[in-house]
Amino acid sequence: MKLHAFLLLACAPLLAGTDSARILKAISLVESGANLLAVGDSGKALGAWQIHPAAWEDANTYRRSQGLPALPRSRWREAGVQEEVAKAFLSVIQTRLNRAGVSSPTPAQIALCWNVGFAGARSRGFRPNSYANRVARIY
Repeated sequence: MKLHAFLLLACAPLLAGTDSARILKAISLVESGANLLAVGDSGKALGAWQIHPAAWEDANTYRRSQGLPALPRSRWREAGVQEEVAKAFLSVIQTRLNRAGVSSPTPAQIALCWNVGFAGARSRGFRPNSYANRVARIY
């Protein structure tokens, strides 16, 4: 089974009710206009999903827990690498939301966590901000 297909199957139970491909596309459009070569936040945010170092590490921790290899940030420009990291980070967000009692998060709640981090989203009571609402409209 290809890595991409395996990761989607591994994440499927966590993403019930949310189309992972659609939410990731919406997030990439808001973050960078889906520009795979985008660099933001003084070089801290990379790629179409503007993934910060801490999110990249969280995604790799998840990947290792699933028996998948870690993907070094130095490979972010390689085809498919940042997408695989984005998928894994989406699973991290979904897991954190589920553990916080948000069993069926909306696209806006997922996007909020992507934008301000899980702790920031929780401090807002998971109420969407303007970024999250833009992602939800595109979704």
